[in-house]
Amino acid sequence: MGHELKNMSEEQLMEIFEKAKKLEDQNVDLEKQIDLVLSAKNNLEKILNEERKATLLLKKQIEESQNQEQEATSNDESERLQKELEALRLEEKKFEEEMAHMQKMLNEEKGRASEYEAQIRSL
Repeated sequence: MGHELKNMSEEQLMEIFEKAKKLEDQNVDLEKQIDLVLSAKNNLEKILNEERKATLLLKKQIEESQNQEQEATSNDESERLQKELEALRLEEKKFEEEMAHMQKMLNEEKGRASEYEAQIRSL
């Protein structure tokens, strides 16, 4: 190679040096672009990880919200059933009062019937 350099003209050598310089500059530019691409890749990976965390957090919040909604629905249903139970107990109490009143009337009628029977027998 050293012998070939001696046989080249100064102009040819200058062209070779210019091409080498140009290639070296292109190499530096490519290295900078590679660094930018790697930096962008790292940033995108960070964003992706943050998005995954946000997605997991959102899923948890949705599940919690659904659980709270189910609990609220369950509480509403429980309150409704409690009110129905209270209404049924009130009806039961009224029914028992009516039954007691009817029993009292029946006993009174039996008493009158016994009196009438006694009067009839005494005749």
